[in-house]
Amino acid sequence: MSRMSEIDRQVAALDSMDKDELRTACEEQLFEIEVLKTDLEVMKIAASIFSIHLYYSLKTDLEVMKKQNTLLKEEIKSIKEGVKD
Repeated sequence: MSRMSEIDRQVAALDSMDKDELRTACEEQLFEIEVLKTDLEVMKIAASIFSIHLYYSLKTDLEVMKKQNTLLKEEIKSIKEGVKD
């Protein structure tokens, strides 16, 4: 079903409702919107936490790689010096 035909169906359903039914439907929609807003805020917080975790994880990985690089350079230098002797 296309998006427009779904909207048309919903509008037709609204036309057939009385005032109390419309009020109940609106209250339900407002409640659902509030739930979705809360879910969105929770997801934003989770995304922030994940981003921070990822940043520090990558930073740690970079530091480890730098140390490994330094050790490899020292090992290469030692090997070169051993070859010269």
